[in-house]
Amino acid sequence: MRDSFGGSLILVALDGSPGSDFAFNEAFALASLAKARLCALCVVERASRPVDPALPFAEQDTGRPGPQVVARALSRARQICATYEIPCTVQTVDSCGDGVAATIVRVAAEQDAGLIVMGTRGASGLRRYWLGSVAEQVMRIAPCPVLLARAPHGLA
Repeated sequence: MRDSFGGSLILVALDGSPGSDFAFNEAFALASLAKARLCALCVVERASRPVDPALPFAEQDTGRPGPQVVARALSRARQICATYEIPCTVQTVDSCGDGVAATIVRVAAEQDAGLIVMGTRGASGLRRYWLGSVAEQVMRIAPCPVLLARAPHGLA
């Protein structure tokens, strides 16, 4: 059992949303204080059903930001860590049908993360009932503590 995550790895899940940007800021601050390494992770979830290539913005059907938004978020993570000399790896991983939450947890376990940080959008009602919350799923199965960073109202 770890007394703290100092000296270990903090994994932060990014999807390009304002909520995940806020989570990155929190993870960065914790890594700075604890002298921990950061891993900025983006999980790509491919459509599990055929998508008509003639439809514009088909990737938005998942409700997740598109590839350009995610690329900007990962680039921002690299730049900030380099500027402040925080050891950081940046990864994009395909869920391969396992789901986003399971993939985040798998990568955290593989890298022996001491903490997972992720944003939460605060979905409620039918949307949460049908889709579930990735953050909630990660909390249930994570091998380490999970910090949910909820952006101030209006940012997420």
